[in-house]
Amino acid sequence: LVMTEIANSGDEVLLFYNDQQFPQLLELMKTERGIDLPTSNLLYHLNLLRLLTICTEGKNVNTEMRCHSLLPLDEIVKIVTHQECIPEVKQYYIDFLLHCYVDAEVDNKETFTKEFMWDLFQNMSEDIHHVYRENGEGDEELTKYVTINLPRCLISYFSSKMVISFIKIPGHQEIFCQLLENLVRLLRSKFIDSSSEELKSPLEKCIKLMHGICKNEGIVIPGNIEDEVHAHTSTDAARKKAILWRKMAKNKQSSVFQSKEDTVININRSQQQ
Repeated sequence: LVMTEIANSGDEVLLFYNDQQFPQLLELMKTERGIDLPTSNLLYHLNLLRLLTICTEGKNVNTEMRCHSLLPLDEIVKIVTHQECIPEVKQYYIDFLLHCYVDAEVDNKETFTKEFMWDLFQNMSEDIHHVYRENGEGDEELTKYVTINLPRCLISYFSSKMVISFIKIPGHQEIFCQLLENLVRLLRSKFIDSSSEELKSPLEKCIKLMHGICKNEGIVIPGNIEDEVHAHTSTDAARKKAILWRKMAKNKQSSVFQSKEDTVININRSQQQ
């Protein structure tokens, strides 16, 4: 119902910046970078994207097709990879890409065959490297984009059965390995290491997934990346084992305390009788 109302609305509601309107979006991002946007056309545009993204969650093919006509895949990549694109815009566009094209009800072959998707992965890799270099102390929105939006999208993309059939990783080995390397370094950075499991887990899953693809495709990744992946895998296994041990110890301790408490209660009851 919501999607039908949006699709039937005029240009004053469907505020997109495709083709000739693209320079307007660039100008908005330049002038409104880092400030609040309470009445901005940019804020309206991003909220419209968010609404459309919510409508596509749950894999609705009719909604997905309508969204494709409103915002084509090449336009998403064009905007996200532009040097003037701000992190807030990247967050909304990558979420839109995830739900409308990647994690969709109908497999979209274009998402896994178009060469420009590798421009997107290159741009992601550069953003990850930037956040790693700043140790998470730089642009807060960029850090959020890199640690939350990107892993979620990459996991869904490289988990798709379409990857095996259509994506040409050997032909783009340098970009793929660079992306994997930057993800590993980000995961091993100090600010991620001290973060919650909720933040670490998607990064770990993404790295293991991409490393597995390298093995399956027979891609020989540089020794330093291989060493870092194995080093993290060993550290991660030890960390999870320690967490499990602490949990078991805590449960055992709780059982002992409960047993002692029950004993005291039984003694007191016996004395009262």
